[in-house]
Amino acid sequence: MKKLLPMLILLVLLSACVPQTPAATVTNTPTTGFLPTATPKNLSPLYQLRMFTGGDGWATNIDKSHIYITPNFGESWMEVTPPQLAARDSDGGIFTVFANSQLAWICQSLPETPGVFYSTDDGGLNWSQVRLDFPCGPMGIASTQKGYILASEGVGAGSHYVSMHTTGDGGLTWTTTFLHEPAGADDHGLPTSGNKSQFVVLDANTLLVGGSIPVPGMLYLFRSEDEGASWTEIGCAGLPDQEDAEMAITNIIRINSNEVIAAIRAYPSDNDSIPTHFCASNDGGDSWRYLSSLDNVDFSDFGSIDTGVAFAEGKMYQTADGGLTWLDVSAGLPPAITPVGVDLVNAVFGYLTTSISPDTLDQNRIFMTVNNGASWQSIPGIIVE
Repeated sequence: MKKLLPMLILLVLLSACVPQTPAATVTNTPTTGFLPTATPKNLSPLYQLRMFTGGDGWATNIDKSHIYITPNFGESWMEVTPPQLAARDSDGGIFTVFANSQLAWICQSLPETPGVFYSTDDGGLNWSQVRLDFPCGPMGIASTQKGYILASEGVGAGSHYVSMHTTGDGGLTWTTTFLHEPAGADDHGLPTSGNKSQFVVLDANTLLVGGSIPVPGMLYLFRSEDEGASWTEIGCAGLPDQEDAEMAITNIIRINSNEVIAAIRAYPSDNDSIPTHFCASNDGGDSWRYLSSLDNVDFSDFGSIDTGVAFAEGKMYQTADGGLTWLDVSAGLPPAITPVGVDLVNAVFGYLTTSISPDTLDQNRIFMTVNNGASWQSIPGIIVE
């Protein structure tokens, strides 16, 4: 690994600095000397990764009660959990967002307070703490100072009430831009009905909310251009299962402020398989087009608008044409492990989380690709003091 890592770093940095190979000429031949290896000896709780092109990044355990950072492509990790977070009961639910190698936000709802917000701008060496007067929820960061929290205000009778809050000073103070009132008739375009599980910030003003509703044929996707004050329902041209299937948006993948991909799981009434449909937008989520479908997808991610991977029915699939077609690259998977998550950084570089304990997800190993998932190299993933 010591000899191989410098070569991998060079390949990743070069791929980020030069124009990517057009999709039509991408091959699936692993880079010379870069082949799947036996799984490493180190097991760890590292589960959800958020990596960056320079090789630094963040990770959390399954319930996000422990936060880690790496400076060296995941070879070693150091825990940087805020002391107050580590000492608290994690049953209140923890939300995280990582903007870059230095800037991260954490929010935890607790029985005695709606929410506690933590932020760092130095890679977790120091954390600031702010008590909120609204609950925590999915977050998004638009800049070093600007960001949002989509707070859950409760559920009932098929409704999911939310509020939107924004900060312009890194989380010290917050302004409410949207609030569902159960007795109010005006929902400002974002229905109280339906589960709002996905939230993405595209830029300082543009937001996307997605989720599900038990209504056949309805794509539960909404967009705001005014910090969440008002919302517009969005469709996907050509989307299958518009007549009889209930649909749930399982992931909204932000490539940049204009390019976005949505993974949409469909539940047809007369089909044993559960397809995931992929839709893409090139105009900041204003309009969407259907790309393709795969059955029984466990997870997926895109490193660019053209390149991505999906794990479905025990196989790894790779796309190099923006999700229009998928190629089976399962031969490049590491042996004797269960893939449980993926984080693609750019068109070629990304990480795969695997586990020998898929029921608990607390004994995991990580692997890296530099060829968009065609093959994977084991990474030590050692947690150091």
